Amino acid sequence: MKGESPAVTIRRAIEDEVLQGLIVPGQRIDETKLAKRFSVLGASVREAMQQIAASGLVQLRGRHGAIVAELT
Repeated sequence: MKGESPAVTIRRAIEDEVLQGLIVPGQRIDETKLAKRFSVLGASVREAMQQIAASGLVQLRGRHGAIVAELT
């Protein structure tokens, strides 16, 4: 949405893709590809991943990145 921070835009897109089944549980989310896709710096992607992890939708795995959590 207009006026959103890049992290919020990325977060919304990833949440939508997970809920639509485009990104499946157990799948790794490639932060580098997201940065290129949204034309943003990695910091914005990491911020978005932290926001999503706080909701339980993804799990952060240190240097291994973010993994989509199993939905119940």
